[in-house]
Amino acid sequence: MEAKLEAVKTAVIREPLVKLTGNYLLALVLNQFIYWTWRVRDADELLKEEIARINRKQRHCILFFAGGAFETPWYMRGLDRFLMDLIKCGLPEHGFEFANPLSADRRGGHVALVHEAGAKISKAWRAASVVTDFRAPDIIRLAPSPLYTSFHDCYESISRLRLIMKDRTFQRFSDEPGVVP
Repeated sequence: MEAKLEAVKTAVIREPLVKLTGNYLLALVLNQFIYWTWRVRDADELLKEEIARINRKQRHCILFFAGGAFETPWYMRGLDRFLMDLIKCGLPEHGFEFANPLSADRRGGHVALVHEAGAKISKAWRAASVVTDFRAPDIIRLAPSPLYTSFHDCYESISRLRLIMKDRTFQRFSDEPGVVP
């Protein structure tokens, strides 16, 4: 009797990512972003490999050649959307609202959060090595640049914010707007 082989599609999803996002699919996507963030750390080698794939006309590559210049695909431009998804899924009980447009074509790459303790949270986040821009009376702005901010950096910044909110460490800070160091 011949055994029938079936393709089994499985994915390993890290439990902390499921806890952070509250959603298996979002955790899987986050896992892929983190993988690729670490993969592109060696940018010179990755660029050589991707150019070789383009020259061989392989379809599975992360850089696309269009009109004589490299075009960055959508998922490498989506840091702001990624931050917003992490905040929505990972911090729903902490009272954050978005002040920026939800539509990507109207957003401009910034994420603006509204919270009644915005000044305190912004200072606590800065103390945790996350650069924010506070706008009185209650807006915390983040501007992730794809030139030097990775998906892993975004994930780490929201993890630090979750800890700040969970431990309420932001209450140690003054809510007076401070001078940017």
